[in-house]
Amino acid sequence: MLVREKNGTYTVKGKLTDDVILEKARAICEGRIVGDAMNSPEQGRDLIKGWLQGLEHEVFGVVFLDTKNRVLHKEIMFRGSIDQVSVPTREVIKEALRHNCASVFLVHNHPSGLAEPSQADKTLTTKLCEAFDLIGVKLPIQCLTTNVLSFSFFRETCLTAKSRTIRLIKC
Repeated sequence: MLVREKNGTYTVKGKLTDDVILEKARAICEGRIVGDAMNSPEQGRDLIKGWLQGLEHEVFGVVFLDTKNRVLHKEIMFRGSIDQVSVPTREVIKEALRHNCASVFLVHNHPSGLAEPSQADKTLTTKLCEAFDLIGVKLPIQCLTTNVLSFSFFRETCLTAKSRTIRLIKC
């Protein structure tokens, strides 16, 4: 068992498995993320560290941000199989409107360990960018995580039908 002390430290009582430790880490991350600001890919990566770690299936999550890039809400919206996840654009847009967010941080994992985005990842990002542009929600960052590496898509320009430039950087 993991016990949180008043000074913010933890004491381990008994034996813990890797799965229990990861679950506890996710719970701690969950408590810290809401209200924090995300102003760079590195901050985004640090805020979601542990959220998707160790999952054996692909997921797609969204962090909804206010005008100051503070986290309003975060959730894993879709769960997939070991090598794909379906993401209906309409459902992502509905949630963005429901949370009345100014921008979103999209999160997707590859349990295979390959951090390189697939063509489907790039197509989805472009499709979501276009949809978010229509409703005035910014998409400054999309993070793709694996158990080892993280990559972020950054928008260099407003992604419209005429200009679709996505730059891939390691974060």
